[in-house]
Amino acid sequence: MSFGMYLLVIFCPPLYFAVRKRWVAMVINGMFYLAAIPLLFIGVGIILWGLCALHAAWDLMHVIREKQMQRQAALIVEKMQEKK
Repeated sequence: MSFGMYLLVIFCPPLYFAVRKRWVAMVINGMFYLAAIPLLFIGVGIILWGLCALHAAWDLMHVIREKQMQRQAALIVEKMQEKK
């Protein structure tokens, strides 16, 4: 993953989901993100923004783990074919 994706996760989680073409997640996350912006001065917005960022970070970690598992599976298949 590129450094830019990590920045999107932290600073603009709905945009992260838009880049990934996960539209439902973008809409849900965007509603919370837009609600968090005016509430930042009260302190409640920090919690909402944190939840948005946590949701995007969870998705990004899932994507990274999925790619890692695919690489491991390809290596296992490659090793099994070498032994034949």
